[in-house]
Amino acid sequence: MSKGSRKSGARSAKKVRSPAAEETAPEATTPPGEPKVPGRKRQTAVGAAMLAVGSFTAFILMARPGHVAHGPLWGLAAVLVAVAGLLELIGPLWRGAGAVPFASTTVWRKEGEPIVMSPLIGGAVGLVVLVSGAAMFGYGGLPWTIVVALLCLVPAAFRRPGLLVAVIVCLLYLPLLGVYGLWDPWETHYGEVAREMLARDDWISLWWAQENWFWSKPILIFWTEAFTMGSFGVDPSPDANPLHPEWAIRLPVVTFSVAAVVTVYFTVRRFFGTRAGVLSALVLSTTPYFFSSSQCGAMVGEPQVLGSASFSSDIFFPGLRSIMSQIASAETRPSS
Repeated sequence: MSKGSRKSGARSAKKVRSPAAEETAPEATTPPGEPKVPGRKRQTAVGAAMLAVGSFTAFILMARPGHVAHGPLWGLAAVLVAVAGLLELIGPLWRGAGAVPFASTTVWRKEGEPIVMSPLIGGAVGLVVLVSGAAMFGYGGLPWTIVVALLCLVPAAFRRPGLLVAVIVCLLYLPLLGVYGLWDPWETHYGEVAREMLARDDWISLWWAQENWFWSKPILIFWTEAFTMGSFGVDPSPDANPLHPEWAIRLPVVTFSVAAVVTVYFTVRRFFGTRAGVLSALVLSTTPYFFSSSQCGAMVGEPQVLGSASFSSDIFFPGLRSIMSQIASAETRPSS
């Protein structure tokens, strides 16, 4: 081989190797096992700031003597900010190169849909309608205000069966939730225990004036009722006789009931399809016993237990099916 041909071959080899070397150069500087996350320092700083602000606000609310107007609502917001900051700080919320864009998530519009069919837009419009309607028409107009606010989500629900189930169930359960008085003896009993929790500013010990300590029921229902009473501004002072506490006392059980119905939809859909999931959820929500349980603030078992059982089955049965398929494949595998 001549000297000129060897030089031209070396130059061509150098041209072939150079693009690969340029592509692999950045990877060589990245430590193994540590993927590069854009904006990691900024997200760490933001997470630390959110954690500090949320924790300090929650501490001030708890340490301050006396009651703050709508205090539980502000306390929950402060705790959520602190938790989001902690997650941002330690890494689960870091958005790497393979993160799904917000426009591709289920809360945004699907391909070919107008923006008004986005669940995010519909929910925002419904929230504005709810707040403005409650301010203008008061307690008497609240049922119709809730109906109009929920109808704002109907366009987005046409192509989202899970959202459609939630909207239908909310239309059945929410509008007339506060138009009748509390049922004796249990709604008034549990509501009084939640009021005592707020009045005494003690979220650990349950107290009922007629029997002193109250230990006959789990504390979750009283936490949720005390939270909604405090968030809605119900006066917990003795003999205050607040007007219309029905919404605050019944809303937690209704929330558990709607969550249980939606969970049943997703569980049945996984095994039998979307149509079966929708029908199962609607049949459950219109069953007389389940419907009456969801309308009573003293029904502490049925909606919560059903929701937990449905969620557990949604996790258990896919795992069981995976195990059974592995056993079946092992049995059919030819022996060596």
